[in-house]
Amino acid sequence: MKVWYATDGTGWKPAGAARGADCRWKVTVPALGTAKVDLRSTVTDSTGASLTETLIDAYNSGCADIWC
Repeated sequence: MKVWYATDGTGWKPAGAARGADCRWKVTVPALGTAKVDLRSTVTDSTGASLTETLIDAYNSGCADIWC
């Protein structure tokens, strides 16, 4: 699994992704200022088939206008 994040919808940067002992994937995005964060992930199986999913405004970082 590969994961990227963006705060502007175009400047995708790699995020950390690791499978935990509980078999769940954990994604790490660096600390960001106030922003709406988009996430994009691609998973690929052993045969090479893949799926990419993009979540626009996946979450808010910092004190976004809808929180304050």
